Amino acid sequence: MTYFEKIRTTCCIGVVFTAIMAVPTAVSAETVRLGLTNNPGDPAFEGATRLAEKVLEATDGRVEIKIFGNGELGNNQQLFNQVSSGAIEMAIVPFGVLADVVPEFTATLGGYFYDDWSELKRVLDAEDLGISWNQRLADTAGLEVLGVWFQGARQVTTTDKELRSPADFKGIKLRAVPNPISLATIRGLGANPTPVPFPELFGALRQGIVDGQENPVGTIASARFYEVQKNLILTGHQLQALPWLLNTRAWSKISDEDQATIKAVAQEVADWTSNYTIELEESLVSELEAKGMNIVRLSDDELAAFRASVQAETRKEFDGKIWPAGMIDAILALTK
Repeated sequence: MTYFEKIRTTCCIGVVFTAIMAVPTAVSAETVRLGLTNNPGDPAFEGATRLAEKVLEATDGRVEIKIFGNGELGNNQQLFNQVSSGAIEMAIVPFGVLADVVPEFTATLGGYFYDDWSELKRVLDAEDLGISWNQRLADTAGLEVLGVWFQGARQVTTTDKELRSPADFKGIKLRAVPNPISLATIRGLGANPTPVPFPELFGALRQGIVDGQENPVGTIASARFYEVQKNLILTGHQLQALPWLLNTRAWSKISDEDQATIKAVAQEVADWTSNYTIELEESLVSELEAKGMNIVRLSDDELAAFRASVQAETRKEFDGKIWPAGMIDAILALTK
């Protein structure tokens, strides 16, 4: 079964799952609303669905997670505001948005900092890095990081041009997530970063408001960007991890026993979602090629030029300014 067949199957399963969840359980459930911008078929959506199923089962119906996907509750910033205020109990929000509270979180998106998920996870699990960032998020914003998984390597797509160097990107309007690390990375690639909300991105690409965008291949496929983009350029410029965020006030309403159960389930599902992403990335490029995309594979020298440009831009804007001086070198020493 191809990825695109799986998407159609997932949509059907999602309808059934919603119907099942709407049936009252024998035990009065603690309802947890989970908002995300991702579509069915995207690893984030698939992981959220699995988390909801497993939590309902493991708690014998005492905790019920209801999923609101595809930006139904708003964009990432709006989701962050809602989960922070308690308007919703959970959200999937990129680490770049969390940098408003803990600026070091943007290091998870450092351009060409990590070669694979194991290196990024090493940073997230380090006591003086990721673990301390999580604690500051809880203390400052009242948000618990329930789990983190690998969402994929971000790749560039373009409407017309095949781009192989920072010079080729000059003048290109590339859709950017409006946070400092994403903007710096895209400038390092050589492009002009142009913010567009994700729910509006397909239309912006079709209308030529932007010349291209960058996302993991799972997102590129589930959002059907192959319908409006010709080239998939395998830059792999950022690795992306995503967290499940839980409002600590909502978390306190759940019994200690169920909290322990949910944490164990969340770790299991995070590992499942990461593996799903990795397997997906291995097969999806060829499926996108079959959909008509031109796959641009860069040479080692071409990748080295992007790496040097992106890391130089990142150091200039972050080292000793937004991040503590020397943190970049500490991360690279841990991962390389």
